[in-house]
Amino acid sequence: MKTFEITTPALKTATEAALAVIAGRQNGTMEKDEARDVIAGVNAVTRGVGQELQVRLAMPKLAAVEAKLIENAAKQIEAA
Repeated sequence: MKTFEITTPALKTATEAALAVIAGRQNGTMEKDEARDVIAGVNAVTRGVGQELQVRLAMPKLAAVEAKLIENAAKQIEAA
C-alpha cells in the first residue's frame, strides 16, 4: 500500500513547520511561546488551503447553476 504524501506546497511547508515544533519541544530547543506562534501560523495556512480547495470543488457546480440561470433568462426574454 502506498503511503500518503502531501503534494500541496503550502501544506508541505506547514507540515515541516509543525514537525519542527514537535522536535524542538521534545529536545528543548524551542520555547512554548515560539511553538504556539508557529502552530498558529500552521493552522492559518491549513485553513487557507482548505478554503481554496472548497472553492475549487464548488466552481463546476456554480458554473452549471450560472449557465442554467442565463439559459432561463434568455428563454424568458424570448417569450416576452
